[in-house]
Amino acid sequence: MIDHYWVLDDMRVWSSATGGFVDEVPEHWLKSDPANSPSKVADETALTEALRPALPEQARLVGPTIADVRAEAARRMIVLLGADDEAHMDVLISNGTREAVQLLQIGQGNWTEEQATRAAQLEHMQAAIDEVREHSNILEAMTPVPLDYADDVHWPELGT
Repeated sequence: MIDHYWVLDDMRVWSSATGGFVDEVPEHWLKSDPANSPSKVADETALTEALRPALPEQARLVGPTIADVRAEAARRMIVLLGADDEAHMDVLISNGTREAVQLLQIGQGNWTEEQATRAAQLEHMQAAIDEVREHSNILEAMTPVPLDYADDVHWPELGT
């Protein structure tokens, strides 16, 4: 089998022979033919597109991507907030931010009991969102992204 290498984001190397990431482009491969040089691609999506003609349409070459992790984080935040979809989630977060600013302007010492309760709810919601984002950041930093990235073991509990 003829091997070719692709360099993603200037540091990860994909090998067509192994069908996965390798530590580096072998020196012997570079020296075997003066025309040999790895192809550079920006990300996993670009790599998949570069290799698509050689594979069946359903093939997924590089496993889960950072975009997959971010989509899973958004899905979990949608559930957490009880949103209908991502757009609704954005509205709920925006409204919560607006409410928090208003409460800060009033000042904690001037809150009614209802406002204090709402402030606690907003604080709890923000902490839960931050926890989902923190777990997402950890997964996004992994090379490669784990195949089971969507498994609950990688994410905080979505309790209320």
